[in-house]
Amino acid sequence: MTRRGALLLELLLSVALFTMCALVILSVSTDVLRSVESARRRQEAVDVARTVLASLEAGLATVENVDDLVEGDRESEGLDDEPQRWQIDLETEPSQFPGLTVVTVIVRDLRGADPLASTTLMTSNLEAPESFRLVELLDIGETEEDEGFEVDPIDEEDL
Repeated sequence: MTRRGALLLELLLSVALFTMCALVILSVSTDVLRSVESARRRQEAVDVARTVLASLEAGLATVENVDDLVEGDRESEGLDDEPQRWQIDLETEPSQFPGLTVVTVIVRDLRGADPLASTTLMTSNLEAPESFRLVELLDIGETEEDEGFEVDPIDEEDL
């Protein structure tokens, strides 16, 4: 009888140890998947911000129609039925350099919730929407803000 009891106890301990190890591995793999998904969404936000700045710099878009860049991509890819993915905020301010404007592009992921939260057994706090801020000096044309700058006498000679 004692031998059977010891065998049963050993079996219970091994199952408990195996279950604890499996839960730890599951938790770590879920965290890794969340990190990978977050990095992928952040990279997409970086790509959108760089596309907006490149379009502004190339003259393909203006400050007023930047949202049309993302909407145009959605239409060309046939994604009209899906909710909008990105919110683009554009801020401009004059720089200390004549003719250049400080352009700040803020891209927010409107889907934002953790995609794995609904599929895992363990619930966690939902992450804040991914966002990315990119600041660059651009020549986006003459604005009212640029009119206050004086032309440098050395530059006048080149004109």
